[in-house]
Amino acid sequence: YEAKWVRGQDWELNLRIRQAGHTVWFDPGLKVGYYPRESIKALGKQFYSTGV
Repeated sequence: YEAKWVRGQDWELNLRIRQAGHTVWFDPGLKVGYYPRESIKALGKQFYSTGV
């Protein structure tokens, strides 16, 4: 992945894997950490900073 990116490293890595002809698998049983934003304003700020 591109370490200098502040956001979106997982998307960029997945794109490069698929462009190389490989498959990216999804495991619904995978446990991941998620930290929700504290307010709608903070969520909006996150969306703005990531280009959503």
